[in-house]
Amino acid sequence: MVKRLCTLVFLVFSAFAAQAQLPPGVNLKFYTGFDNANPYDSMTSAGLGSWQVDATISTPAGGTALRTQPAVVVGQRDTLTLTSRAINTTGQFKVWLDFNHIAKTPGDDSTFVQVSIDGGVTWQNVSKTTCNYLGSALSFRTRAAGFWEFDYSNWQGGVAAVPTNTWWRHERFDLSYIAANQADVRIRFRYVDAGTIGLGNPARYGWVVDSVMVTSAFSELVPPVITQNSSQRVSGVVFPINNAIAANVSDGPGCDSTGVQEDGLIFG
Repeated sequence: MVKRLCTLVFLVFSAFAAQAQLPPGVNLKFYTGFDNANPYDSMTSAGLGSWQVDATISTPAGGTALRTQPAVVVGQRDTLTLTSRAINTTGQFKVWLDFNHIAKTPGDDSTFVQVSIDGGVTWQNVSKTTCNYLGSALSFRTRAAGFWEFDYSNWQGGVAAVPTNTWWRHERFDLSYIAANQADVRIRFRYVDAGTIGLGNPARYGWVVDSVMVTSAFSELVPPVITQNSSQRVSGVVFPINNAIAANVSDGPGCDSTGVQEDGLIFG
C-alpha cells in the first residue's frame, strides 16, 4: 500500500512544474522550486556561508536549486540551515515530505532533514524507519550523519566530481507520526561541517536541494486488503448473535493499523 502511494505521488511530484493535479484526497500544503525572483520567499537560509542559488546544475523542472557552497564559503564547523515557513496540517492525519537533491558531501560532514511542530523552538531529525523513510538511499537508515556521496552509485563517492543534472534523486518521508494535525509544522535542511577544511579534501560540491513539497490527506489513501477468515466464515449478510467475526488485514509493510467497530466501541 505504501509503495503504491509513493509511486503515485512521485509521478505527480515529477510533473509538478507542468501543473499536474495531485491525486484525489491529497492537499498541497507547501511547495517551492526556488524559481521566483526571490528564491528565499518560502524558505529562510541561515549560517555563515548560507545556502545560495546554484548556477551549475539544471533541475529536473529546468529551474534553479539551492546549494551549500564549497570550501571557499563553508567554513570549518559551520552549520547551514534552510527552513520553511509555517505549514498548517490541522485536520489532516497523513503528511508527506518530498524533495529532490544531490548530496555530494564527504563522510565527516552531516546532512540532516528535520521537522518542528512548535514554531521552530525544537527540532527532530526525521524518522528513518521503513514506514517513514520511503526513499532508496543506500545508507541513510543506518548512517547517523544523514545523506552523503555514497548513497547513490552515480554520485561518484570518494572523488571530487562535479554533478550533472542526471544526478538528481527523489526522497520521500511520511511525517504523519509527528506532523499530523498540527498548526505549525516547519521543515529544515541542516548541513553541519565536521571541522575539516570546507567540504572535504579535495572539496566536494555540496548539498543541492530543489522542489521541496509537503502534502497531506485526511487518511491513508490506499485501503488495506481485508479478507474474512475462512475458519470463521458464515453465510449471508446477517450474523447470528454472539457469532465470532474474524478477518485477515494486510497493509503492505505493516505501517498502519485497523479495528472492528461494534456499537460505538473500537477493538484494535
